[in-house]
Order: sequence, then structure tokens, then C-alpha cells
Amino acid sequence: MAQAGYSEAYLQSIQLSWGDNDLGRGPTGIAIRTGQLCIAQDILHDPHFQPWRETALKQGYAASISLPLIANDKAFGVLNIYSVHPHAFDANETRLLTELAGDVAYGIEALRTQTALQDSETKFRGFLEMASEANISSNDQGKVGLFNSSAEEVFGCGQGGIVGQPGEWLLPVRVLLGRLHNPE
Repeated sequence: MAQAGYSEAYLQSIQLSWGDNDLGRGPTGIAIRTGQLCIAQDILHDPHFQPWRETALKQGYAASISLPLIANDKAFGVLNIYSVHPHAFDANETRLLTELAGDVAYGIEALRTQTALQDSETKFRGFLEMASEANISSNDQGKVGLFNSSAEEVFGCGQGGIVGQPGEWLLPVRVLLGRLHNPE
């Protein structure tokens, strides 16, 4: 990955929209609205690029490609790439950039999912920690992952010596606790 000619002033000076209006009929708006890539092969002569033409030409941009970032069949962003050469985005370049946009979208969604799962786990752990019942659970490696303060009281030991230890003993404890709560 490389970049040249980046100017923060360009990004701050242009106005974009994905609505069906003058500021949304350029490559970026079309890409996010339709979920399809949009190319301005010649910024100087592309009528859809008119609102941004002067600023883009000052930066030396001659062509651009806008690639939608898609997750769950919906565009959630756009990857814009500019070139100093008109007609820079041929079929091979477009195919590679489309693949790149797919990879970027996948990575963003994976990070979003991971963050959401971590948030859910944190909330769940907080709920279990506040519970008045003893809560002990094992993780996917079979080791104790949760030993709340109520469990500390029931078993008379702190979670420091239990969490991370093999959890084979959890099944007999669950059976025993089940019998204590259900005398049948």
C-alpha cells in the first residue's frame, strides 16, 4: 500500500453526500448508495465530478475510483483512491482494488464483531459477578474462566487460585449443587 499527494486540506474542503443530490451524484455517493464501484476515469471531463473538480485538479488528481465497503449486503463506507493519471483504473486494476475493498470491509467487520463480543462478555461477566448465586464456568479450553465472589464465599477460596485452572471438578460440583437445590 502506498500513497502520494495526500492532502488533508482536500478532504476537509470537499463536501460529500450519499443522498440523491448534487453532492451525492459523484463516485463516492454513487458507490455507497448503490453498493457498486464507481470510477471517474477523467476528472477534468467527468460531469459527475463537477462539484469537486477544481479542488481535485489542484491536488493533481486526474482519476478516482470509489469502492463500496460492504457487509451483510449493505455498503457501510467507501474506499476512495485517486490517481494523477487519467484512465488509470483498467479492468485488472479494478479487479484488484475491488478485492482489496472486500478485504478491508471484512477486516473492519471482524474488528466490529470482536469489539461487540468483548463488550457483551464484559457486561455478562459484570452481571454474573453481581449475582447472589455462586457462578463458576469453564472456557473453551476446559479451564475455569469465571469464579464470582459468591462462589468465593461458598467454597471459601479466592478466584486467584481457581481461575485458569483445569475445570474437570466443575461437573461434580454442578451435580452436587443440583442435588442441594433439587432434593428429589
